[in-house]
Amino acid sequence: MNTRKLWVFLGVFALLLVSCEEEEKGRPRGDTQQFWVLDYRLRPHSIEAELRAKGKYSNIWVERGLPVEDESLSRLAWEYDNRMRPALDVFSMQTPVADQKGRIIARNSLELADSFGDGDGKLAILIADIPAPGAEFMLAGYFYPGDFFSKDVIAHSNEADIIYVNVHLGVGSAAFHTTLVHEMQHLMNFANTVQFKSGFDSEGYLVLDEFDLWINEGLSAAAEYVYSGMHNEARLERFNDPDGDNGNEIFEGNNFFIWGERPDKILDEYATVYLFFQWLRLQAGGTDIYREISNSELSDYRAVLHSLRGKGNYRVDTHLSWETLLGDWMLANLMTTDNFERFSLGTRSNSPKHSYMKDPFLSTIRPSFLGGTSAITLLPGEGVYSYTRDRRAYPANNNIRYTGAREGPVAKGESIAGGYLLTYNINPMNQPSGGDYEHLREWAQISADIPPAGAFAFAKNAEPVARPPAKPQAISLWDMLNLQGDKTAYAPFVQKLQSAPED
Repeated sequence: MNTRKLWVFLGVFALLLVSCEEEEKGRPRGDTQQFWVLDYRLRPHSIEAELRAKGKYSNIWVERGLPVEDESLSRLAWEYDNRMRPALDVFSMQTPVADQKGRIIARNSLELADSFGDGDGKLAILIADIPAPGAEFMLAGYFYPGDFFSKDVIAHSNEADIIYVNVHLGVGSAAFHTTLVHEMQHLMNFANTVQFKSGFDSEGYLVLDEFDLWINEGLSAAAEYVYSGMHNEARLERFNDPDGDNGNEIFEGNNFFIWGERPDKILDEYATVYLFFQWLRLQAGGTDIYREISNSELSDYRAVLHSLRGKGNYRVDTHLSWETLLGDWMLANLMTTDNFERFSLGTRSNSPKHSYMKDPFLSTIRPSFLGGTSAITLLPGEGVYSYTRDRRAYPANNNIRYTGAREGPVAKGESIAGGYLLTYNINPMNQPSGGDYEHLREWAQISADIPPAGAFAFAKNAEPVARPPAKPQAISLWDMLNLQGDKTAYAPFVQKLQSAPED
């Protein structure tokens, strides 16, 4: 569970709640305003932006001097009003919110965020120039919770419900649109947390019971698909990369559960959480699983378990455990095949739960395997695959579990001759006190056998994936900061919120 303490300025929650009477007339196109924008190190700087387009539910601002065509901005306003906003209703709260007089102030999470922001009935979308720090990563866009606070609390707050998108994505491109909806989910999620999962402690701090970061990022990754209906090929390419040729460490077990534990491998987290939330959708039978998770009163892995129980392929699994869920997903990555149309579910894998339900794109997943060593250390949530020539017993040890698999039924606690061994850590703890992950590592057995040439061609000897020229991949605001190893840029925001005002 991810909790955050925020000091409440003057004893009153300092989110902006403003009258929208003045805003009903709307600001004219061409109006200009100064905005605070964060660079990739979270350092604020002021820019001047112009209101270039207006939709029913959006105001689109562009940093002065950027070459963006009016037609592109008009299309963006239409896209937000008619496609993005309706699509993301699946991540919205379902209970209307009323003020102290009983008047409804919000019927969905975007309206709720607006009530915390400038109250003008519109989301501000600011298109700005945010340079990339290097060849691999870029800050494609972000949502900043500090914008919901008054300038008395956060000096560089823009005092609005606002999302920032990097102009270098290309206004109107698929990457631009999916970045925007990704950040919309984060904004909606934060508003939901403030409204439904917050409270005060004995010292006067506001405690936000936020989702574990992997759940929040997983929902945003899901939002990209819900809106576009298309898969993020870069995420799948990252997973499919054989033996970590592009620097990933997924084949060593690195995945989303302990988010950001290896900052320079953060793209592993994005790839695996994307796949996990796609698998959840397929197993549950639709996107309603995202609505269930978004509105859960829980904030850790149990939010996912409780949302999936009794649905789709888990309709009779009313006592679903994290051990079962994690193992089923990892088996799905192992048992899938690009020849999906040749096999009925339940023949090539033990259960539909161990598959991506014949999705023609997700069924091309090919995991990488470890070999040549007999042991490895795994953090909670991590799992690896190795080849086994013979049948052997692998009894459970502390939080380590073993499952053997080939093309047929799986075997828990033992390997299968001429098959693969899944070794994984079921410990549900992913946020140790003090950030010390080392004591959570556990020794686990894997097979030292080397697969023979041609073994399991559906997984090991697949044709190499053609890679486009390298380009920066988008990561979140906080991941960019973690990557830079400079948390001092975040300090003013934290200190302002966690320190009591002077008497």
